[in-house]
Amino acid sequence: GSIRGASSEEVRIAAPSNEHSGVITEVSSALIKSGAKVNTSCGLHVHIDCRQRRPGLVYRRLVRALPLLVALVPASRRFCSDYCALNVDEDMEQQHSRYVAINGHSFERHETIDVRLHSGTVDSEKIICWARLLEKIADAPLVSSHAGPIQDVYWYTSKVDAGTIYNWALMRATKFAKAKW
Repeated sequence: GSIRGASSEEVRIAAPSNEHSGVITEVSSALIKSGAKVNTSCGLHVHIDCRQRRPGLVYRRLVRALPLLVALVPASRRFCSDYCALNVDEDMEQQHSRYVAINGHSFERHETIDVRLHSGTVDSEKIICWARLLEKIADAPLVSSHAGPIQDVYWYTSKVDAGTIYNWALMRATKFAKAKW
């Protein structure tokens, strides 16, 4: 993701999948120590590396998982039409703006699919769970229908990290369940 300091210089943080947790924890800790704050205008972007994946398929999986992903974010992100409008088409070629929840335009420049839906945070646990869930979805078999957001989390994570991600997602979905769709 990008961080802008007083000089408005953008900083991007990237790490291989096997190093995500350590890097995210270290950066989050440094941000908290420096007094970094977020507000409802802030968003967290996670780029899913597609150099060894089929980008159109990853995009489709993530778009189909939007009901689940939307259930895990606050209303300020659900209705964020300026920078993360909800996708309306599963075909990456039909996407005409990068300002959507699942941004396929980033593939041309970065070879990634950019997920722009999560609210801004400096909480490493939130970032790590969100990134792991997105990776699980990116690599999961393509499903055509969903039982419901929480059942989907369990389905996506039942083999690995089920406890951590499932408990985090259940807490998030419960917290935001009262938000209007």
